[in-house]
Amino acid sequence: MLNKSQKKNDFNLKKAPGEQKQTGTGQEILGFLKPFVLVLSNQAYHEKNRMRLLYNLTERVVKMFTKHYGKFVVTAEGAILLSGDINRYNELFLQVESEEIIRQYESFKMLVNIYLINAELLDGYIKENLLHSTDKATICNYLQHRGDFKQAKLEELINSLF
Repeated sequence: MLNKSQKKNDFNLKKAPGEQKQTGTGQEILGFLKPFVLVLSNQAYHEKNRMRLLYNLTERVVKMFTKHYGKFVVTAEGAILLSGDINRYNELFLQVESEEIIRQYESFKMLVNIYLINAELLDGYIKENLLHSTDKATICNYLQHRGDFKQAKLEELINSLF
């Protein structure tokens, strides 16, 4: 569903998105996942089974999001739309009463912040927030898809980080 409806240039914008605060794909994914999370949040189910299923669902969704959003070139303007999509997902993940699930989701959100943070502050941000929770290949992939990075600048940053 993500690959089918997400457009290649959804986040590669040259000007601010205006009134649009999220992509259609973000709305579709939310509409698709919400019923599953609501059913699994039902207290009538056995707590252990419910939490195991919720954990598995959200863990897979976070991994899928991490891989999916790392495929797109994202400009500063496009990062506004991307953060709108991510903020809409908050209502799914933050209603799950599991610190581990929330931690995984927050790690994903920190990874997406690579697109939002000023280039001069990235080195410090990555060292403080991502190196302990995210693998090098994923960080490099997100850095490569920043709309404002040229290869030389990217290599310099990667060499300073790793």
